[in-house]
Amino acid sequence: HLAGFGDGLKALKQKVEDGVSSDDYDLIEMVKEASAKVTTRKLLLVAHSQGNFYANSFYDKVTDKDGGVPRESIGMYSVATPSNHVAGDGKYLTSGTDKVISGIVGSLPFLKIMSPNDYIELKDGDDSMGHSFSDVYLKYRPAEIVRDIEWSLNRLQVNDTPPKSSPLKSGEGEEGACIDPPKLSLAHKIEGVVLAVADPIANVTVIETPKAIHYGGLAVLETGTKVVTGIGNVTTQGVVLTASGITALGNGVGKVAGGTVTVLADAGKFVGKTIAGVFTSDNQQVAGVAGSQLATNNQQSTTEKLTVSASELATNNQQPTTEEANIPPVSSPLKRGGGEENPVKKEELNQTKVRSEEVKTKQAETPVALAVETKKIENPPPLLKEEVKTIPTPTPSTARSSASIATEQTASVALVSQNVNGHTPTRRSGRVDRTAPDVPVVTSPIADATFTTTNATFVGTAEDASIISTNFSDATVTVDGGAWSLPLTLGQGTTTIQFYSTDEAGNVSELASLAVFVDSTSPDISLTSSTCNSTLSSSACLVATTTLAFSWSGSASDISYFRLDRNGTFSTTTGTSFSVTGTDESTYTFKVASVDTHGNSSATSTQAIEVFTQPVVVNEVAWAGTSASFADEWVELYNRTSRALSLSTFVFYASDNSPYIPLSGTIAAGGYYLIERDDNNTVSTVSADLVANFGSGLNNSGESLILAVASSTIDTVATCSGGGTSWCAGSDTNYTTLERYDASVSGSLSSNWSSNRLVIYNGKDANNANIYGTPRARNNVSYYISLASSLTSDKTLTTANSPYLISSNYTIASGVTLTIDPSVVIKITSANEPWLLVQGAIKSNGTSANPVVFTSFYDDDYGGDMNGDGTATTPSAGNWRRILIDTTSTGSSFTNTLVRYGGNNNDSDTTAKKGSIGVDTATVSFDGLVVEKSNYYGLSLVNTNSTVTNSRFSTSTNSSASASGIYISGGSPTISNSVFSGNYRGITISGATPILTSNTFTSNSQEAVYNSGLIGNFSGNSGTGNGRNAILISAGTVTSAGATTTLAQNSLSYLFKGTATLAANSTLTFATGVVVKGWDSSGSTYGRISVPSTATLYFSGTTVSDLIFTSMHDNSVGGTTGSITPAAGQWYGITVDAGGRVNLSGFTLKYAGAGAAASPSVDNIYRGALKITGDSSTNSGSISNALFSNNYQSGLNLDAVSALSLSNVTFQNHTEENGGTASAIYARTSTSTLSAITFSGNQLDGSGTGTNVISCTGCTPSSPNTSPSNFFTP
Repeated sequence: HLAGFGDGLKALKQKVEDGVSSDDYDLIEMVKEASAKVTTRKLLLVAHSQGNFYANSFYDKVTDKDGGVPRESIGMYSVATPSNHVAGDGKYLTSGTDKVISGIVGSLPFLKIMSPNDYIELKDGDDSMGHSFSDVYLKYRPAEIVRDIEWSLNRLQVNDTPPKSSPLKSGEGEEGACIDPPKLSLAHKIEGVVLAVADPIANVTVIETPKAIHYGGLAVLETGTKVVTGIGNVTTQGVVLTASGITALGNGVGKVAGGTVTVLADAGKFVGKTIAGVFTSDNQQVAGVAGSQLATNNQQSTTEKLTVSASELATNNQQPTTEEANIPPVSSPLKRGGGEENPVKKEELNQTKVRSEEVKTKQAETPVALAVETKKIENPPPLLKEEVKTIPTPTPSTARSSASIATEQTASVALVSQNVNGHTPTRRSGRVDRTAPDVPVVTSPIADATFTTTNATFVGTAEDASIISTNFSDATVTVDGGAWSLPLTLGQGTTTIQFYSTDEAGNVSELASLAVFVDSTSPDISLTSSTCNSTLSSSACLVATTTLAFSWSGSASDISYFRLDRNGTFSTTTGTSFSVTGTDESTYTFKVASVDTHGNSSATSTQAIEVFTQPVVVNEVAWAGTSASFADEWVELYNRTSRALSLSTFVFYASDNSPYIPLSGTIAAGGYYLIERDDNNTVSTVSADLVANFGSGLNNSGESLILAVASSTIDTVATCSGGGTSWCAGSDTNYTTLERYDASVSGSLSSNWSSNRLVIYNGKDANNANIYGTPRARNNVSYYISLASSLTSDKTLTTANSPYLISSNYTIASGVTLTIDPSVVIKITSANEPWLLVQGAIKSNGTSANPVVFTSFYDDDYGGDMNGDGTATTPSAGNWRRILIDTTSTGSSFTNTLVRYGGNNNDSDTTAKKGSIGVDTATVSFDGLVVEKSNYYGLSLVNTNSTVTNSRFSTSTNSSASASGIYISGGSPTISNSVFSGNYRGITISGATPILTSNTFTSNSQEAVYNSGLIGNFSGNSGTGNGRNAILISAGTVTSAGATTTLAQNSLSYLFKGTATLAANSTLTFATGVVVKGWDSSGSTYGRISVPSTATLYFSGTTVSDLIFTSMHDNSVGGTTGSITPAAGQWYGITVDAGGRVNLSGFTLKYAGAGAAASPSVDNIYRGALKITGDSSTNSGSISNALFSNNYQSGLNLDAVSALSLSNVTFQNHTEENGGTASAIYARTSTSTLSAITFSGNQLDGSGTGTNVISCTGCTPSSPNTSPSNFFTP
C-alpha cells in the first residue's frame, strides 16, 4: 500500500520476513474475502510478484487450521516470485530477464530468491522490466502456465467432509463457509479507511512503482471441484478520485491537500474462467485463448462522476470542508475546464502536483463533498459482469468510501454518495447469485435406449457455462453455447443416471433422470466337424475324403442368427449344420460366428480341413527280390502331404490277401515308409519302418496291389499284359525295381511305372551287393523330364521337383514348349550321347538370384550329389554335349540361365553343334546367360539374328578347338553389355556382320575378337589382359560392294592381319579416335589395307591424332597388342591401286613399309608406307593434316599418279632403306601439288625417276634435300 513508496517498503519488509507468519492488513482482508467467497472443496492460489508473499502467508494462515482448509485440498502456483519458497511445494515460473525479480530483488544483500527457471527473450514494445504478468509471462509462456496450473489442480484432493456451502450434501442439512472469517479489530477498520484514501494520492507521485490494491479471493470457480484464486497486483480498471480536501484521520493521516490522482489498474490480468474451464484441453490452445482474452479486456473505458459524503471521516470535533476542483486529473480523458479530451503523456505524470486548498474546520453536521470519478469496464473478463443494486441510505456514522470485488460475476467499484441536501445515497456493489439453473435436458440417447458397448455419450442442453454432473461418476463437462456432451462408461444391464447442472455461482439444478440398457456381452459359439474324426494328422484335420460336414451351436438364449464363411463365400443362417463336397488336394476353410438380438457378435470359430484322397501312395516295389535272395522283397510308400500322418488305419495287401499287412507308426511329411519282408536285412544299409510277413510273397508273374485306409482304397499298382496281372516294369534278371514316375498321377496307369534306369540307385542287399532301386529315396525315373525320349505336350519343370535328369538324347517336339521355373537344375549324364534337341520352344525363366542351371551329372555344386559318390567323380569341360535350338524352333529364350561343362563335340560336327548351346537359323533371346567351362564354344550362332545381352562367357579354353565364348557364322546377331573372360578367344566371327556394343574382354589368351570376312559393327568395346587387346581383321574382302563400312571407336584397336581388301565401289571410313594396327610377320601375313580401283579410303579429321595407323608393337595407343619395340617396316601399310582413291585428312601413318623391306626387287624397294598407283584419267585424291613418321624406305610412294594434292603434311625420320636411298617422298612419272609441307630428319626429302611434276610451295625447309636437286619444281 501507499503506492510505490508503501508497496516498496511493504515488499522489502515482507522479503526480510519471508517465511514468517504475518497478520498485516492486506492478509486479514484476504482471509475475510476468502471466507465470504470460497465455497469449493479444492483451492489453488495463483500469485504474481509481491502477491507471492501474501499467498505464502495466506496458505500458512488457513492450512490445517481450525476453520481453515486441509493441506491436501489447497495448493499454490507462483509467477515472478520474489519469495524464497512456494507454499505447499508448488511450482513456479520466474524468467532470468525479469529485472524486478532477478535484477532488483535478487541483488539485495543477505536475501535469497528462488533461482529463475526460464529465460524469456524480450522484444521491442514489451515491458522494459520484463515483469508484467500479461505482457510478458502470459504473452510468451501461456502453455507452460496453463500446464503448471493444471498439474497443480490435479494433485489436490477433496477433503472427506464437504463444506456446508458445497452443492454436495454434507449430512448437516445446511450451508456454511469453507473458511471461517477473521475477527476485525477497530485498528484494522481505521487502517482500511486511511489506506483507501492515502493510497491513490501517493500513486501520483511515484508513477513507475507498481500500482495496485491487493485483493484476496478473486475466484475463478468451477463449482464443486476446484477454484483458482488470484492474488497479486490487481485493482479495478481505472478508478479516478478527485478530492477537494481530506481532514486528518486519527494518527495515520495529517492534513492532506486535495488534488487529482489516478490509480492505474489492470483487472484484466486474470485469465479467470477462460483458463480454468479448459484445463482438460490442449495446453497450447488454452494458452492462446487466454492471451486473446487479455488483449480484448484491455480497452478504453467510459467515465461517470459521483459525489460521496466524507462527514464520517471527521474526528476531534472538526469538519472537513471541500472545494471541488475544476481542473480534471492529469490522466483524465476530459480537457481541463471543459469536459473534452486532454490526453497527457506518461512523462508528464511525474511533474503533476497535487492541487488543493487549505482544509478548513467546520461543524460536524456540515457534510463534506467528495467528487469521485469511476471508469466503467466495457468488456469485463468472462466471469465478471457489472451489477448495480440500491441499498438503504447509510447513516452518517456508517457512510464511508470503500472499494471491493464482487464475489461472483461482478467487477465494479462499490461507492457511496450523499449530497449536502441529504438525498438518498446509492451503492454500486456486487450481489450473490442464488438462483438455481434450469434442469439440464438430455437430448440423446432417448430413455431406455439399448447400447452394445459400455462407452456411451450423453448429449443435451443446459444453462451456458454451467457444469453438468451426474450421480454416476465424477466426470463433468462445461456447457458451451448451451450445449453439452458427456461420455460415460456404463455397466451391463439397466443403469439409471441423474444429471444436474451447477452454475458459476455454485447453484445446483434439479435432477434429470435417464435409464439406459447395456448389452455388450458377446455370445459364444462352438464349431465341430464329424469329418475330422477320421483325420490322419495329429496337427491338423487332414482326411482322405471330399465329403465334409460341419455343425455348430451357442449357449446364449438370445442368439438371433449365425454368420458363415464357407471357404470365401459369405452368408447367414439360423441353421446349425452344413455339408459340402471339397476339392481334392486343397484346404477347405469354414468359419462361423453367432449374433445375438442386440447385434453382439461372438468371436469367429474356424475349422480348416485339408483334403487329400491319395495322401499316401505305393511308390516302389521290389517284387523280384534282390541278388541275395528272390525272397528279399520290399515295398516303399510315399507321403504326398506336408504333414506327418498316422498309418494306424492303413492296410497294404494283394488282391489274393498275400501279403496282407496292417500298417503302424507314422510317415514323415514328404517322406518314405519302407516295408521289408521277414527281417530288417533285406536292405542291409537302410532301416525298415516295418518288418512284416509277406505270406507267400509277391508273385513274379504279377500281383494286384492295394493300399487302403479305413476300408477305402486310396491307391493301386497297375498291372500290364500277360493275363492282366503282370508287372509293368522291373526285372527278375538284374533285380531292378518297379518305380513310380509321378506320385501325383494315379498308380492305376501303366504309363506311370518304369524300371529303375541304373543311373541313380542306393542301398545294399544282404550280401552287400548294389540294390538297383531307391529304398527310402527318390525314384530314379522321377528325375526325368518324361519317361519317353521326347516331350510331346507342353510341360513346366518346377522347383519342387528339381533336379531333373537327361541320360539320353531328348527332343522337345515341334510345336511343344518346355517351360523351366527359377532354381530348376537339369543334369546331363553322359559325354557321348545325351543332348537336348529343341524343335519346339524352350523357355528358361531364371532370375538373377535363382537361375536355371544346366550342368554335368557330376557337378555337386548344383542339385546335390545325385550319383551318391561323394567326391569320387568331379565335373569337367565336355561332360555332356549340347542344347541345340534347331531351325524349326520359334519363341525360345534363356533368361538368367547357367550352362556348365558342355560342348563335348566332334570336329566333324556342324558349327551349330559345337557349342554348349547352339542356334541354327532360329532366333533366340539370351539375357543373363552364363556359359562356362565349355569344351568347344560357349554359344554357337549360325545364320541367326539372335540377341545376347548382359551375359557372361568364360573358361572355354580348348586351344586345339579354338574355343571361343561365342562363335558366329553368318547372320547379324547383336551382342551387348556382356563379358568374355578366360577363354581361348573372346568372340570368333566368320562371314557374319554382327553388332558388338559395349562388351568387355578380359584375360582371353588370344584376341578379344577375331573377325574373318566382312567387318562387323563394333563400338564401345573394351578389354585388358588379353593376348591381343584388339579386334583382329583377317585377310580377305572386308567391305561390301557399293557400301560404306565405318570402323567405329573402341578402346580396342583394329588389328589388320594379312591383306584386307576393299570391295569395288565401296568406301572404308573411320570414326575419330580409331587406332588401326598392322600385323608384324613375314610374307602374306603382313598387315595391309588394299584400296582397289573404284574403292575409296576416306577420313575427315583435323589433327594428326584423330586417326592412327601404326604397328601392332606400338602399345602407346590402342592397348597392348605387341611385345617388342615398334620400328620402321613392321607392317605393310596402305596400297592404292590405279583407279582407287584416298581422301585422308587428320591422321598419322608410322612404322610401315614392310613391302620394301621384304625384297630388294625394284618393285618392292619403292613401295613405302602409302603406295599410290595412278593412271592418266583418275585423280588419286588428297592428303592433308597428316604425319608420316619412321616408315621404311619412303613415307609416300607415287607411281604414275596424274593428280594428287598434299597440304599441311609433315614427313619425318625416314632413314631406313633397302638397296636404295630412303626418302620422305618417292615419285615415278607423277604429278602432284604440295603446300605447307615440313620435312625433318629424313635421309632425303624427295627423290624419284622419270618425269615428275611436283610443286612444293611453303615447304620447310625452303630448299628441301632432294635427288635430283630439282625434284620439286618451283
